[in-house]
Amino acid sequence: MVGIRAGPEKGKPAFMTLLSQLVDIIIPVYNQPELTYQCLKSINQFVKPALHIIVVDNNSDIETRKRITEASKDTPHKFTIIKNSENLGFSRAVNQGLESGKGKLVCILNNDTIVHKGWLTEMIRVLETEPDIGLINPEGTRGYKRFSSGGSFPYIEMGTLSGYCIFGKRFLLEEVEGFDEAYSPFLWEDTDLCRKVQKLGYRCVLVPDAYVDHIRSSSLNRVKQSYRQKVAERNRTYYLSKWGKSLRVICFLEGIKSELALPYKSLISFFRQMANVGHHIELYISSNLPADIFFLADMPFHVNISVKCRRNVFGLSWPVRWIEGRCRGRKDDMLITDSRLLFSALSLMGTKAAYLLRNESLVSNNSSFSMNWNDFLSLHQKQGLLNDVIM
Repeated sequence: MVGIRAGPEKGKPAFMTLLSQLVDIIIPVYNQPELTYQCLKSINQFVKPALHIIVVDNNSDIETRKRITEASKDTPHKFTIIKNSENLGFSRAVNQGLESGKGKLVCILNNDTIVHKGWLTEMIRVLETEPDIGLINPEGTRGYKRFSSGGSFPYIEMGTLSGYCIFGKRFLLEEVEGFDEAYSPFLWEDTDLCRKVQKLGYRCVLVPDAYVDHIRSSSLNRVKQSYRQKVAERNRTYYLSKWGKSLRVICFLEGIKSELALPYKSLISFFRQMANVGHHIELYISSNLPADIFFLADMPFHVNISVKCRRNVFGLSWPVRWIEGRCRGRKDDMLITDSRLLFSALSLMGTKAAYLLRNESLVSNNSSFSMNWNDFLSLHQKQGLLNDVIM
């Protein structure tokens, strides 16, 4: 796997090794004096781990500057203020902070957040769980707290993360050159960062036991809606030109036992790879397959994968009309099945982007296209060329 670095120092547990490292907290600020002060105050109450708080002031008003100075005088941590003469936007401010710091661990934090006890140590603990974890979100307003404590895994796999609080190792953020400043002043830069990290073979996860309150879009709400929509559309277009569209993959598995029977458990890896680069997977499994086949104990929950077990929905009662109606007009949908009968029916209906699973290959219904799963995925990762193949 690309980019995986050496383990902890000899004789020291991994968690304790990272906990002893300096953490750079990069906080871009533009106005909002009280929110900024409360954010800094919540960080200052925790002495460990050692922090370097880097506030990047995008030419804020006088009151905000006063509150930043006040917080800087009441902290046990190193505190740096970078003052810009104009508002350079979120992406550029974060990159300025990266250039200024030297900590081996980095946390990019919005100024409209309040951190809670254990927020950072829990993320550090998970970062050392597996070497291919690249970036981490804490729990905030996304509703995943229900998965915390007692599960097999202390984290949830995500297709993308939210930029209000992103935690990771410096070498990785430097390797992908931080945020793409073409997204300035805001929107889509966090999703783009995730794609760059995932392209190197790393995963993005959320840690339910690390909690950070986030007052959602408090900065964006101060921007005129017409301008916000203009920026959102511009950045979406730019993002799609780099990465292509995310697909909704609908998969119907019958569990046919024949010489061409699919190795279903190896299919998990293929779908998880697709989910890890932002695609959404809907699995419908017949009663021929055990419902828990995609809920293996050695795999964490993935937000982008849903599994539903349906009884007697195959053969003559197969919901062809439902499938056709669900996907009509959506060029970003992809249908996969192990049923030759359904595959033939979909082809006759003219359904676009239908694929038949045969061993470890995908056979297309609208061309002579056929390739190995891993090659199929690699094709998408090269600037979103997957869409050119299946549309």
